[in-house]
Amino acid sequence: MSSTGRTVHTRQTSSVYLALWDAGKVNRILVSGDHHAWAYDEPATMRKALVSAGVPPRVIFEDHADFDRASLVRAKKTFEVRSAVIVTQGFHMPRALFLAHEAGLRATGLTADLHGYGTQGKRSWAREILSRAKAVVDVVRSAPVYGGPAIPISGPNGRVSWGPKPPAGTRAGSPGR
Repeated sequence: MSSTGRTVHTRQTSSVYLALWDAGKVNRILVSGDHHAWAYDEPATMRKALVSAGVPPRVIFEDHADFDRASLVRAKKTFEVRSAVIVTQGFHMPRALFLAHEAGLRATGLTADLHGYGTQGKRSWAREILSRAKAVVDVVRSAPVYGGPAIPISGPNGRVSWGPKPPAGTRAGSPGR
């Protein structure tokens, strides 16, 4: 993680989302990622980077319940996404597209690998082998997915999906909703 609290992966993913927005290829952005602790909130981190780069806050939606296949099932069911450009690292892409198809989404992918990851990249590829096997098992077994209230991505304001304010004394989260 960098001194700004952004990992290389979130920086690169944010950059690709921004390029898609600037090129007029997307009209809404759904950011998802790890939020296992108040001090580590990938969706809010990416949202803040996009807003600071000029993307209107109303078009950015956050999914804080990104657990394996859940983000794509939630994209379809909770956010009512019908088609998507999935932005992720190359080692995730085959699994992401498989899971999008299984969730009933029309999806294409754009990798956010703007440079190599060294030793971390090798660990990520090794972990991905197990994650792909788990993805198939989750689909076959119809593993449960956290639902939550419907937040249509076609709605007028993505802010409704932003997480709550973090407890006092934490350094991340989604302040200001």
